[in-house]
Amino acid sequence: MNYTFPWYYKILNVPVLPVALEQQIWQQYHASDREQFAISTNKFLHPELATKPNPGDVQGQRDGKTFSNCRGSRYSVNNVIHQWVNKNICQDWLEAGIYVIHGDQNHGTILPHTDQTRALSLLYLLDAGGLDVRTEFWQEKNYSVHREMKTLVGNYNLLDLLKSVQWPLKTWIVLNTNILHSVEQMTAKRVHFQISLASDPDLPTTHIESC
Repeated sequence: MNYTFPWYYKILNVPVLPVALEQQIWQQYHASDREQFAISTNKFLHPELATKPNPGDVQGQRDGKTFSNCRGSRYSVNNVIHQWVNKNICQDWLEAGIYVIHGDQNHGTILPHTDQTRALSLLYLLDAGGLDVRTEFWQEKNYSVHREMKTLVGNYNLLDLLKSVQWPLKTWIVLNTNILHSVEQMTAKRVHFQISLASDPDLPTTHIESC
């Protein structure tokens, strides 16, 4: 389960989502029956990781303050979008859908973590969730940069900041999720179209942020 890639993220040079498909995503996001399309991450979770703490149970500690971890939700999308992804982006993926981080003025952080179900995530940011939201990469003191899936660190005193970046909207970004990463300074919900990748796609890039 340990996958090592020598980069934090890659910005891809591939087609943007067509306006009609983006509108479908937003329509489903705002639908009153959205919860019936919720995706449980448990179906993708490696059984041996089941005993690790759940993200919602971990508290953050920073600058003498304790705070809650933001909650995230995933929702499936229709086959028309799946077909477009297969034709225009890649076919070797596990899951594709809407990902919402429930940030607000009082809960603005997804704590440093590695993902529970994947080593690589392909993101297409639709709403940043605030004016100065950043994705930050971390290394826990006395540990390697690459970590096992479903690792969470709530105490920022144990961490060294490696990289801080603001993603552009409507751009495909491959994220190395086996490096501890957080989302900071959200003031509203952050919305992506997100694809869980089964392998590193051989796709053209405009930038690779090496580590």
